[in-house]
Amino acid sequence: MEKLPLPWVERIFERLECAYKTKWTDLLGNEKRRNIHLVQWSTGLAGLSAQEIQRALTMCECSLRDCPPTVVEFWHIAKGLKFLKRAAYELPMTEENREIAKHYLSEIKSKIHGSVSHRT
Repeated sequence: MEKLPLPWVERIFERLECAYKTKWTDLLGNEKRRNIHLVQWSTGLAGLSAQEIQRALTMCECSLRDCPPTVVEFWHIAKGLKFLKRAAYELPMTEENREIAKHYLSEIKSKIHGSVSHRT
């Protein structure tokens, strides 16, 4: 299996730096350590498609997790074998949202009660 091209790994590192800031750059350390990580990631991510890499990057960018993934974790995320807890986007509870929720809840209840047979 061919290694992932180094320019691809460089781009992955750029995206992870945007997501994890100094936690990522501190992990990479100096230029020598960064080059070691580049080779490790190039080898470790061999065989991943662009789509799988994109999936893993998106998961990392939307994750609630504080620390960046290892190369093995990134590979598992890319393959869909590991999932990161994602930030939940909630609508603010306004009076309008509350009324909409009540309406749909009432509709659901009427459908449930209408389809349930009551034995006596």
